[in-house]
Amino acid sequence: MPAEFRRELAALLETTSEAGLLLRGGPSLRPAPEVVAINRKLLELLGQEASAVAGRSLRRLLDPAQPRERLVRLFAAIAAREAFEGSLALASAREGPLEVHARLVHLPGIEDLSVLWFETPGDPVARLVRGLEPWKGLARDGCYLLVVGDDLQLRLVWAEASFYAACGRSEGDPALAGGPTGLARLPDRALVRARLQRLLSGQDSTVEYSIATAAGEIRRVRDSARPVRDAEGTVRMIVGVLGEATEERRSARERSLAERAAGVLARHLHELVCLVDAQGRLLWASAAPATEFADIVRKPLPHAMELVLAPRDHDLWLELVDEALATRESVVGRLTAHTPRARLRIEASLTPISPELVIAVLRPEGLVPPRTEGAAALAPPFEPGAPSGAEAAPAAGPVEAAAPVVGPPVSELALLDAVAVALVGLERGGTIGFVNRAAERLFGRDRSALLGRPFEELVIGEEPSTLARLLLEELPRTGAVRELRGRRASGEPVLLEVEARPLAAADVAVLLTLRDATLSRYTEETLRTLAYLDPLTGLPNRLLFNDRLSQAIERARRAGQLLAVMIVDLDRFKLVNDSLGLERGDQLLKAVGERLRGALRRSDTVARLASDRYLVLVTGLAGTDPIVKIAHKLLHALEPPFTVDGHELTVTAGIGIAVFPHDGEDASTLVKNADTALGRAKELGRGHVQFYTNDMNAQAFERLMLENRLRRALENGELVVYYQPQISLRTGRVVGVEALVRWFHPELGLVPPGEFIPLAEETGLILPIGYWAMETACLQVRRWQEELERPDLRLGVNLSARQFQHPELPEKIRAILERTGFPARCLELELTESVVMREAGESQKRMRALTLLGVALAIDDFGTGYSSLAYLRSFPIRSLKIDRSFVQDLDRDPSSATIVQAIVALGVSLGLNVVAEGVETAQQLRLLRRMGCQEMQGFFASRALPADQLLPILRHGRIEGEEFSIADEG
Repeated sequence: MPAEFRRELAALLETTSEAGLLLRGGPSLRPAPEVVAINRKLLELLGQEASAVAGRSLRRLLDPAQPRERLVRLFAAIAAREAFEGSLALASAREGPLEVHARLVHLPGIEDLSVLWFETPGDPVARLVRGLEPWKGLARDGCYLLVVGDDLQLRLVWAEASFYAACGRSEGDPALAGGPTGLARLPDRALVRARLQRLLSGQDSTVEYSIATAAGEIRRVRDSARPVRDAEGTVRMIVGVLGEATEERRSARERSLAERAAGVLARHLHELVCLVDAQGRLLWASAAPATEFADIVRKPLPHAMELVLAPRDHDLWLELVDEALATRESVVGRLTAHTPRARLRIEASLTPISPELVIAVLRPEGLVPPRTEGAAALAPPFEPGAPSGAEAAPAAGPVEAAAPVVGPPVSELALLDAVAVALVGLERGGTIGFVNRAAERLFGRDRSALLGRPFEELVIGEEPSTLARLLLEELPRTGAVRELRGRRASGEPVLLEVEARPLAAADVAVLLTLRDATLSRYTEETLRTLAYLDPLTGLPNRLLFNDRLSQAIERARRAGQLLAVMIVDLDRFKLVNDSLGLERGDQLLKAVGERLRGALRRSDTVARLASDRYLVLVTGLAGTDPIVKIAHKLLHALEPPFTVDGHELTVTAGIGIAVFPHDGEDASTLVKNADTALGRAKELGRGHVQFYTNDMNAQAFERLMLENRLRRALENGELVVYYQPQISLRTGRVVGVEALVRWFHPELGLVPPGEFIPLAEETGLILPIGYWAMETACLQVRRWQEELERPDLRLGVNLSARQFQHPELPEKIRAILERTGFPARCLELELTESVVMREAGESQKRMRALTLLGVALAIDDFGTGYSSLAYLRSFPIRSLKIDRSFVQDLDRDPSSATIVQAIVALGVSLGLNVVAEGVETAQQLRLLRRMGCQEMQGFFASRALPADQLLPILRHGRIEGEEFSIADEG
């Protein structure tokens, strides 16, 4: 598939707000389909870059942990080119697996290409048609509304009764599923297709065409439509008005168009040009030439031909008219006309321009026509139904004569048809005045489908005003050659080299010369690819790597991010070449490149630097912590033995790392410093990683050690659950406990939660740790409920962002509740405000799925994020927990007191339980009680304690003290 075609399909993907990608798949399940292009919407969801995704296997975008039958069903549908629709989990680089609804669409006529759409929440079709009733009655004809799908297919979603009456169809008729143009008869199909292109490009359009009613009646309709864009400027809907085209309106319009076309001919031909109806009557005749025959014909319209032709010749005239209308082709005949002075042999050329109208060019034989410029004098008839322009100008006077022309007046056009180069004549308004056969072949369209159409319909990606200025002014003036993207009738794009020359002839202003440049561009791109890729491994070479690195540096500088350059050098590779030969050494280098590329994220780059050295670019880093993890992942990827021609080879490597901007701010400096760091790594022996900066080595080592220790903490029993009591501010009674995880390491001692919780979140360890903590706490609180006869004792458990977004969370919680016997009504899951508001619409669905289990939900750290009150009202939550940062300053900062008072009032008005966190003083407690806050937790009542130390407090049942017994003084 040519690169230009791929780019055009990729551009088409970008026109939609729905996430999607273009796939190339074979007839079997292996190899997996290849990602040809991916749009920006999906890249944003996955946190990837297009350069790291295109050309890779679809498997890399899918979460491997999802049920295998999903993937098998998808791959089988791609191979068999069958339909697929269902749930899939995407491997997001930002937030773990992302559950989406997938829909597979196969491209017609292209056996191996398909599009996979991923529907994101929050955009139901129902919202598009809500409130359409006010459209009714705004026009005499029937209003209708079409939705433009992501595959650019139209779908009728609403219409008035008068619309269906005009169509002669009933509501729900399948023939109207794509709108009224689906009823268009075959001769008008090209017209309605061109009209759709104008609508999708944002232009209003009014056309007339013939349709067939359900009863088989042929009816002419007038269809006026206007595109409606979304916030991103994409045409998402089309609003139209449809009604029957009256005979008077249709006849007047065809007459106007025909007279214009005849006027164009009359200005350039020394012959009489007439407009003829289906009965052979003359409706109009040109003002030139000034000959006796012409004057005789002009005076007795419309029955002139009956008067000047003998009966047999008049019969032949009618046959010529019928033949032209029946065949829709030009016909030529010879007639004998009678004038007062002589008998004349008349050559008549008749060309149909509509189902009922013919243009006739009448020339007495032997008459010498005037000399004309270029092909302008040969303007052929216009396509029926083409947009009408200005009325014809007065006929031009005679000009200097030239040699006689033999045959009909279109004979010179045959000379242009013999030219291999595509030629297109443009009128001053930018419409097509003539085309030759090469142009027909280039665009895959008949001449009748091109004439009279705006040239912009054949060009992709150009603004109409800009294109008109380029073709009609700039190129004719400068003589330059310009590349444009054209569109064939099949929809296939074609790269065009365009030249334009001015023509000083009537409406035809410019002659375009068009050449298909697809092959030459494809050859250029192939040569360019060879210049940028390593010929052995197919990886980017140093030239392309430096280009990507320079661009990545600019992006990182603007975004305030880090990036890392790594040089991977194989240990003792020379021994492989010396012992097994260069050919096997090359095979090993290719295999190493594939391993390294497979271990990297899609947004990263691996290139070949030299014989056994590889360059790696890691982008989009907020800190240095992930860098060492990626470096060790590369080393681990090389650990399994390589098999080369039956030989098992073990490979180790050293890695040197330089980090932007700490170790350099340009590409050459970073590569040089990474090479210096590699030298240090090689000095330490095989399999070592070294940063260019020593303090980064220390930080990376420390983080790597902490991650390894955390992975073992759960299995070694180093994690424990502490509990902090939640107290009623009205009674002082303990109403619940919050479960908090603590890590006691045998060497490090107590590791602060602020150090290991973010690490667990980043590495994904938060999932097993979180489920273990929840089950442990449910078992413990269940024992307390039974032992203390407190069946209403609540348990609060924090959910991280990664847990909340995990698709199996509801099922995991259901299983824990069943195993522990803990009552769901007593479990309260705490979510931070920022997590809930990240995707408010999707969060609402997840929260409702959790509440179906019977558990309650609380918003933790309330006040520190951003909450829409509309969402807050609709979220199924039971409690608001005021963030400790406001409570701590409650008795010192009036602003904090005002905020707390507002949160309490908001919670009470919504019927929510309001809990204050971090209460440490009696004064804070008193103020909270006066404000109406219901519950509190904090050091003033109790720190978080292990289960055995908290039991006495629970056994006592309440916190005693003056603060809990004083009356509200407020």
